[in-house]
Amino acid sequence: MGVCDFLLISKDPAWTDRCRNISAEFGFTFSSLNTVDELSDREVEFKDASFVLLSAEKVENEGEIAGTVQVVRQSAPNCYILVVISGKLKPSVAAFIKKSGANAVLVEREFFLSSKLEFISSQKIKSSYLPIKASELLLGSKLIFPLFHILPLNKKFLPVLRAGDEITKDKLEKLLQINEIYIRRDDAAEYQKYVAGQNDKSAEGLVKRCRAQYLSLFASYVDLVLMISDQSEGSSFKLGADLYMKCNRLSSELMTTLGATGNAWAVISNSSIGEFGSVQRAPARAAYAGLLSLHSGIGQPVEIMIACLLSDVGLLEIQPDVTRKLRKNESLEGLHPADLAEYQDHPNKSLKMVLSRKLSLPEEVKNMILMSHERLDQRGFPQRVQPDKITMETMIVQLSEILDNRAQIRMGEERPLIEDVKKQLFNEHIADSPILSRLFLEKIRKPFNEI
Repeated sequence: MGVCDFLLISKDPAWTDRCRNISAEFGFTFSSLNTVDELSDREVEFKDASFVLLSAEKVENEGEIAGTVQVVRQSAPNCYILVVISGKLKPSVAAFIKKSGANAVLVEREFFLSSKLEFISSQKIKSSYLPIKASELLLGSKLIFPLFHILPLNKKFLPVLRAGDEITKDKLEKLLQINEIYIRRDDAAEYQKYVAGQNDKSAEGLVKRCRAQYLSLFASYVDLVLMISDQSEGSSFKLGADLYMKCNRLSSELMTTLGATGNAWAVISNSSIGEFGSVQRAPARAAYAGLLSLHSGIGQPVEIMIACLLSDVGLLEIQPDVTRKLRKNESLEGLHPADLAEYQDHPNKSLKMVLSRKLSLPEEVKNMILMSHERLDQRGFPQRVQPDKITMETMIVQLSEILDNRAQIRMGEERPLIEDVKKQLFNEHIADSPILSRLFLEKIRKPFNEI
């Protein structure tokens, strides 16, 4: 019997339709039960469920909700529990529910009218494991994290090596025969330490450190966005500050290593994770932007990277139908005017979400977030500002998003070469660009085309 990825506990057909549609889009196995009592009766079947969504929007007694959460935790001890509650309940209820065993809480409005469920479920089901290369393991070394591979039929992750195991010749040969091996996202920092500890001074060793640093940045970024998006209670401001500073530090470390790497653009392209149009593409865009800033001398690389990381978190606040179109690379033409206006306001939403967590952003970063979708021809959003308001730093953010959109691997298509994509993009925009100024393009000509 396969593992259930997404388990919904609700009697409401509208909830079932929403969760089933998400599961179909992301490739989750989906099941639904009417009550927690049914889960108790079928505990053996669902004990390994990955993600459980509990609808408690009609329950006003916080003790009753907490008791239900505890039953879910007992029945599926390792699952991620997301609880949806009524918006009428006090913020303190969310904190109490989390202390009772839930991992996160949404209010009912967010369930239907925001895209937070898509992000949270995809991160906790699809992105809890990160791919690494067996060739990056060192013969004779001891692991400080477990390794996993994925069963193709039921997509279940199984451990192949445990923390403390030695990488012997036989084990390494077997791992090299597996298409992909994985680490837990929570172990990304340990993986970075492991790679750094190899003291490999070769060009390939430098590339390995870049990839490990990128995975660590990705993991910390996801944790930061999950924290920022949790508006159900007053989250720890210290936690937010710590995650933000960690992303700053990891961005700086990645830039130092990438700056010394000869094929840095390709390293980013081959290391990036995330589906087209999703918020989790931000680390790849940030790496491209930091690299371009570093070699062009435009702005501060880490500040530009942070702007890339945070400029689209407001997408989590908008309608699911809109973000679904973005993930499928579909045109937004034909949207209801109110939905289009909501989408075009997402830079404002991004900054508001970040500032609500009291993150200390430099003014230049705030400006880049707000201007990240403005255009020189004043057809951008949200304010359609005058062209002289759009800085070169902001243009780096914009160009990095365009580059990432073009450079990604898409199902059924041949992998594009990053060098070809860069040349094509530059030639297109140097001829006539509604987004990038001629002065900016001349300033980045050499680093963008040659480095």
